Amino acid sequence: MEYKFQVQLGYHDIYPNAAIPSINDLLCQLSRKRFIDMFTDFRENYINIDIREVIDKICSKGDWPYGRQLKKEVQQYIDKQCSLHPEIEKGRNILICDVTLLELLRQEFAVQPSATPPSEQKSLELFCQAILLINDKIFDLSNVNDEELQELLKEHDDQWMEQILLANNFSFYSFTGVQAKLLALSELVKYMELCQFCRENADYSNYMQQFLTTHNIASTHWYGYKNLAIYNAYNKHRDVPLKLTDDYAPDYKMNINEIISLKDNQDYIAFRDRPLLECMPNHYLLINYIFLIQKIYSSVVFQLMKASGLKPQQFFGDYDKRFSEEFLFYHFMQCIFGNINNAVCITGKQMEEQHLIKGEPDYYVRIKNSIFVFEHKDVRIKADLRMAREYKSIRNTLFSKFVKVRQSNGKESKLGVSQLADNVQRILQKEFPFDKDYNSNRVTIYPILVIADSQFNQHGINSLLAREFRDITNNFGKYVSELTVIDMNTLILFSEKLSNGKIRFADSINQYHNYLRHYKSLIRKNGINGLFDRFISYADFMLQLYPKYKLRKLLNEFRAEFLPNNALKRK
Repeated sequence: MEYKFQVQLGYHDIYPNAAIPSINDLLCQLSRKRFIDMFTDFRENYINIDIREVIDKICSKGDWPYGRQLKKEVQQYIDKQCSLHPEIEKGRNILICDVTLLELLRQEFAVQPSATPPSEQKSLELFCQAILLINDKIFDLSNVNDEELQELLKEHDDQWMEQILLANNFSFYSFTGVQAKLLALSELVKYMELCQFCRENADYSNYMQQFLTTHNIASTHWYGYKNLAIYNAYNKHRDVPLKLTDDYAPDYKMNINEIISLKDNQDYIAFRDRPLLECMPNHYLLINYIFLIQKIYSSVVFQLMKASGLKPQQFFGDYDKRFSEEFLFYHFMQCIFGNINNAVCITGKQMEEQHLIKGEPDYYVRIKNSIFVFEHKDVRIKADLRMAREYKSIRNTLFSKFVKVRQSNGKESKLGVSQLADNVQRILQKEFPFDKDYNSNRVTIYPILVIADSQFNQHGINSLLAREFRDITNNFGKYVSELTVIDMNTLILFSEKLSNGKIRFADSINQYHNYLRHYKSLIRKNGINGLFDRFISYADFMLQLYPKYKLRKLLNEFRAEFLPNNALKRK
């Protein structure tokens, strides 16, 4: 995924000395229907387009006095920016992106719409002002002049960009490199695996059956088939309402006239739960494509939790261990490494059951002189923290999820990154009784943190956690690779190529870190666009490295399972 450095212009940028109006006061003057019409039009025609071009296109449809004045104000701002940074040019100053519109929709559904809206011109003015205020709310990017750009090239000056990437985008998938069609495939694969797991475990079988009964769903097979059909329909027509009737009418729909408080829609939980908006009978507008895709698997997990009657901490403590790690993760580790000759592969569960070592890694693989040590983490962050857009809070939360956490008794528990550091040291000292047939002065150790949720591919998380790992292991020597953060979806999507040797796992990791090390030359080559390259996720890097990578085997294998009357079977 290629990134272009863009600036979402805010109200304060254009009107620096003006009083800031209330978003609520602007939106409550609009009717809901008129808002949805403008929302649909802007999403279809004006996403990621230079703000002056947006204004020109709107003005070409008819006289718009506010638009003419707005363009003058915008040009004054851009002229000032160009004097600070010559690289700010046409196409970099945009009005809206997907993130803006999603937050704007959240704000709209929190207000009581007007029954007597103003004229179309005035409505458009209010709508654009609301967008500018949303940009102020979400994006906080200070002016960057040429001298400051050079400062960003310094080796240890990562936190400036981390703050922007994490604080401003943590509730979204904008900077994870996720591609919708690949996310849909991995969601489908995980749903298939979950169905098999439920059949093999009585308690989860009961949870699944209760979920199906509560929502009047005929079978797990039909649920997958229906969601796949809806996904395919919106894959071709994302920005316009579609007619869905009879068996394909969604049960996760939202009425156009609903009012949902901001608190009840933290982290867009209401939109995630019901990603289709019924604009007229049987016609549904897609709120967010990613949210629709996640209905295939991710939403089912939360439905199982509700069906279980257990508290979230209790349910996920069991689910994360039994399914996410010991069923799904182990299965694809076996797919990738199980057929490699002379490879040493052992799971954390095997180490625990055989009492081989305490504090064992979740998975261990040695292929000749390459040792891969894995920690698997399936974690969740509270909605209010995800939307806090405050770097320090998010950083501390990530630290408590992936590095260390202080327990109620005052003791610290090591997690993820710290566990990997401990086990790397044990490997160097040959403390693992199940594998001592290597020279610790000749091996390369690859610490891998596997994350279950691709949301944690958010650019900036990898560099933050890698820095924590580096601080712990700075005396371990040259035999230890940098920390690599890999999401479960990426392992699934590349499992076929990794297992048949068309992609060598160690080579892909080496290429990835070599790419990160040479970010300065990329910035010199790509200019300001290259600022994002040093934060690129492993998932994003792999999809850039293999842009034409075909997934025919996985597609055929799992798509066939959803043909009518075909039973769900684990391959």
